Amino acid sequence: MNLQVLLILAALFCHSQSMRTNDLPESEIEDEEEERTNSIFDKILTANKGNEKWLIFGDIIVNASRGAKICPFRTCYWPKGRDGLVRVPYELSNKFNSKQKELIHRSLVELNTLTCVRFVTHTTERDYVKVLSYNGCAAGVGRFGGEQKVFLENKGCMWRGVIQHEFNHVMGFYHEQSRKDRDLYVQIIWDNISKGQEHNFVERNLETFGLPYDYHSVMHYGKYAFSKTHGKPTIVPIPNPNQIIGQVDGFTTLDYAKLNTLYDCKMCVTVLSEWSGSLMTLNYPSKYMSNSNCFWLIRTQRKQIQLTFRAVEIESSSGCSKDYIKVYDGDSKTSRVLLNKSCGNVKLPLLIGSGNLMLIEFVSDRSITAPGFMASYSVGRCGGTLTTKTDCS
Repeated sequence: MNLQVLLILAALFCHSQSMRTNDLPESEIEDEEEERTNSIFDKILTANKGNEKWLIFGDIIVNASRGAKICPFRTCYWPKGRDGLVRVPYELSNKFNSKQKELIHRSLVELNTLTCVRFVTHTTERDYVKVLSYNGCAAGVGRFGGEQKVFLENKGCMWRGVIQHEFNHVMGFYHEQSRKDRDLYVQIIWDNISKGQEHNFVERNLETFGLPYDYHSVMHYGKYAFSKTHGKPTIVPIPNPNQIIGQVDGFTTLDYAKLNTLYDCKMCVTVLSEWSGSLMTLNYPSKYMSNSNCFWLIRTQRKQIQLTFRAVEIESSSGCSKDYIKVYDGDSKTSRVLLNKSCGNVKLPLLIGSGNLMLIEFVSDRSITAPGFMASYSVGRCGGTLTTKTDCS
């Protein structure tokens, strides 16, 4: 089994360790579940009303030369440089205000950190993405060549998940429920689909990378997509019809695994979205793997994340220049540092973030390995940066 597959399995294992907390009021749990039933795609369809004639699958722009065909022989993927990075130049319309530009930028910076893709400001590159603030939320699949447009209407598309959804189309991805194996996981209720919209549910022979179906994918339709009757689902999960599909927050663990596999990014990513959970290095308490480059992104519905390290045993080196753990108060390596590089057999303080995002980075080199670390997190109610106080509840 190669390193890439092992890293993906590690991310999925850590994701499975996330657990619901039981000490929150029931009303707050219900509010969270109600929020999670909102689908990114529901927001996209609302914004795209009136634009359906020039789109397929709800939000995909058809390239005249390629039509709706799947990318042949990787010709529509973005090229990888000698440094191992995939650069995608983009340019924002001046119709976006400063807050909207910042939201788009922050949504892409997260992807820059957790993949080998780099969305960079366009300068003189021939192939680039022009982001426009009208015509709903839409993008083409893959690289077209020259200027290609992404539409993010400033009144309906300003959500992190929507922005990441459209840019994932740009990277070459279709919708999750278009997978060739989708009938094993969802049932399409054809009788509930609006007349003339049936083509939006056609299966495609898409690459699954051997990874599980993802009901929560940033690329999944909502349960009521293209329904002709309010409250009548067009997609029902199987075997559990109550399984929630879709969300509004952004990339999932599996979304990152697929993008990193497609572009051969040597890293593993776990997204933790529950109110409490645990995380640890692969194989813990046995020795972690060499040449690791792993991230855990904690992204909760509520603010004030608290991170507690239960055990830390990482190869010691001068300045922690070899193996280390580092924690950021946000979703990227550009965020404020909560804990600088740490290694050795140490006891670390309780870390309290300023918001609902926290990023943990673990890096190991090719030499000595050790057991690694084990940590847990929960959602608190008070602010702070780096502290050993434990009375924040």
